[in-house]
Order: sequence, then C-alpha cells, then structure tokens
Amino acid sequence: MKTRLLAAALVGLAAAGCGDGPTRVPVEGTVSFDGRPVADGAITFIPADNRGPTAGARIVDGRYAIPRATGIGVGEYRVEIVGNRETGKTVRDPSDPSRRTTLTEQYVPEKYNRNTTLKAKIDAKTTVINYELTRQ
Repeated sequence: MKTRLLAAALVGLAAAGCGDGPTRVPVEGTVSFDGRPVADGAITFIPADNRGPTAGARIVDGRYAIPRATGIGVGEYRVEIVGNRETGKTVRDPSDPSRRTTLTEQYVPEKYNRNTTLKAKIDAKTTVINYELTRQ
C-alpha cells in the first residue's frame, strides 16, 4: 500500500511539472564592437530578478540566434556579452606538448559582461535585438 501511495505521489508531482510552461520567444540579432562584428563570442540573457532560467547563444561573425525551443521567457533581463579574439601569441598545448596553440583574449569591456549595463525587455513580439557596443 505504501508503495502504491508513493508511486501515485510521484506521478502527481511529475504531472504537476508538465504543461506548456512560460512563453518562449525566439530572439536573434547582431553584435558589433567599435563598428566591427564580434567574430567569436557569447551572449547571455539573465533574468533581472535572478529568478528563472537564463538563455544564451554563441556569437559567430557578429550574429546570434536563440531558437524558440530554447527561447527566452517573457520579462526583463540583464545582458552579458563577451568577445574572443586571437592574440597572435602561441604556447605549448598542455594536452600535447609537441603542438602549439594560439592564445585568445576576451576583449569586450566589463561594462558589457561582468559588470553589465545592458538590458533587454522581452515580450511576445520581440524577435530581433541588436547590440552596437563601443569602448567608451
């Protein structure tokens, strides 16, 4: 009897978590820094109230896309953007000392990532958000 009650309770909990859930919005856009597309990087949307899931995507050749399946929930977000570029320096590859690997650096200022000032308001009609970042 206890086993049946436990099984019924677990099924009830699982069913309670099912459903359509919050509205997910696909979002895409461009990201540039000082007038040039961010060639390689990442964009992350973090709920402004720190509640709920984050959403993000890789930035490739200045473009990012978050499809509906993993989209962004409706609400207000802080946005963090990082950009990576090669430094021109090489070092020994730690996993294979006979090879060399090119070093990269994160070059987008902290005001756009760690100490971000970027915000986004996502509603059911939001589909494109572009960011034109500057050093200043």
